[in-house]
Amino acid sequence: MGNTLGRIEREFVLVKMEEQQIEIAVHGERKRASAKVLSLVDLSTLRLQQLSPSEPVFIKGEPVRLFFNFFDHTMTFEGSILESGEELLISIPNTVVKNLQRKFERVPPPEGNIHLSFDIASSRIELDFPRTSQFTQVDQEEMIFSSVFDASSIQGLLEQFNHVIAQYAEVAKIRMFREKKPEIFEELVVASGGNALFLPDTSRSFPSLEEAEGRRMVVDEELPLGDSDLFCGKKREELKSWLRDLGHEGILSELVMPICYREYVIGVILLQTGIGRGIPFTLQVFDICSEFASILVHSLQQNGYFAGGKRQVESYEPQIVNISASGLLFTHSSAELASQIGMYSDLSIRLTLSGRPMQIACRVMRKYHEENRAYYGLQFMEMKPEDFRYLFEAVYGRSFTERDDRLWEGGAKPPEVVL
Repeated sequence: MGNTLGRIEREFVLVKMEEQQIEIAVHGERKRASAKVLSLVDLSTLRLQQLSPSEPVFIKGEPVRLFFNFFDHTMTFEGSILESGEELLISIPNTVVKNLQRKFERVPPPEGNIHLSFDIASSRIELDFPRTSQFTQVDQEEMIFSSVFDASSIQGLLEQFNHVIAQYAEVAKIRMFREKKPEIFEELVVASGGNALFLPDTSRSFPSLEEAEGRRMVVDEELPLGDSDLFCGKKREELKSWLRDLGHEGILSELVMPICYREYVIGVILLQTGIGRGIPFTLQVFDICSEFASILVHSLQQNGYFAGGKRQVESYEPQIVNISASGLLFTHSSAELASQIGMYSDLSIRLTLSGRPMQIACRVMRKYHEENRAYYGLQFMEMKPEDFRYLFEAVYGRSFTERDDRLWEGGAKPPEVVL
């Protein structure tokens, strides 16, 4: 925007404004007035006199922007109306700026009649697999190291897994959901939530949250409490009955591990061991299976298993913070959007003003974060001339003039071009 004055320089400017009764332009929402400085009440309050009684009426509490010329420098600050009338009492902030570097003044967006939206090609890919609410990041370039498994070939990886897991499980199956979708209860549970189904002892209930120790698995605390509540179509008593049936079938331990790629469950790994064996699954078995699932996904990705998926397009409707005839500042809380848009990214936005839609080509010239939100400053790069003139009038409440074309924000001269 320009250069911020230091404390001593700011105080000097304010004192001189009072001594010389400098003329000042007061800009409110779609209104402008000319005034002169009457007095500096203190270093945070300025009293002005409007130069024409026909000037627009300002309202107490209204935010305003003030522009004035000081030794051939155009300066500005933002304040608010403390008292209105022919004389205006205005608050002065600590920030006063000189040598303005914007073509047009940025103002709050017109209330109730402006809407911004745009589409971004998402990092998410549309695939024909069960989708969950969880997202598993998979980096194609990332090398995965394992002391147990070698991902150099899928067939070799499968053979290694069968060899390792045979020490713990009597049954080991892998079922992919590319051709056949989830059918049995265990598959439906895992595919719907993206969490593993881990039953070390079918004579007991599901593991507790404490026993899970942070691992992604279905825990007892997530199960329904009342008879009317359902978990993947089953009530709590039906879940107990299902567990008993597993025990009657001779199954001591069961593990159904999801194979997750991004937000999809692309398949499951089913492990079982019988009551006759007498050695239940431990968290070590869970961790081995989880590691194998991750390496399998990496290997499948490297070998083009997910080729052909459509990249999704996400639509955003962010909040406009301020706007000018040459750009705008918007904010959004999406972490994915923040990862997709960087400095100098190009966007095509849809801006609707009072029912008039405009398609504008923009470039991100500023980006910063505050708390859990990101802020993006856009510069308009290309728009129809008739849209520009409509936008100008809608934002500033007046028509575009030759003077606006010749000068910069607040009537400042354009900066010199250094060749």
